[in-house]
Amino acid sequence: MDHIDVGINTYRVLIHRHKDQNADLLISDLKGKDPDTILRADLAALMFTPLMSGLTTQKERVLESAKLLQQEYPAVSSEDRKKMLAVLYVLATKFLTVEEMNEVKEVFSMNPLGKMIFDDGMQSGWINCRTDSILDLLRDLGSVTADLGQKIKAETDDDVLRRWLKLAAHSESIEAFVADM
Repeated sequence: MDHIDVGINTYRVLIHRHKDQNADLLISDLKGKDPDTILRADLAALMFTPLMSGLTTQKERVLESAKLLQQEYPAVSSEDRKKMLAVLYVLATKFLTVEEMNEVKEVFSMNPLGKMIFDDGMQSGWINCRTDSILDLLRDLGSVTADLGQKIKAETDDDVLRRWLKLAAHSESIEAFVADM
């Protein structure tokens, strides 16, 4: 089927079947090429190696593809390689087990995508830590209303959370905290 009819609209579909492609051959060919001759189109196929066939496991294909995408190629921009790594990572999360993802995450963490994911996780962790600390301090003063708890949990601005944390540590009551928020 190359189209889908939905009411008056017809959506045309181009089917790309990757299962018939051999990821092992693709990876081997790219490893054997001179980096100066590798083009964007050559690397783009690496994004789909988890969907391809081959004798190696999907985990091994993801690892090798990620390593190839992290190398420098004169004809391929760093930004394009980052985007390809992001697509490969998303497919890896869909097809690899949790244990396998734990094994391959180091390869992704050594690149800008991994750094971005790590930084986002750290920021989220700090926000959760600050909101939990604020609520703990307030609970020592009395009962925290659901609305106040939700307002504190919904805040994502680190500067605001820092100010609220100091305020909660020095407030005599929850009412005083709310008044000074």
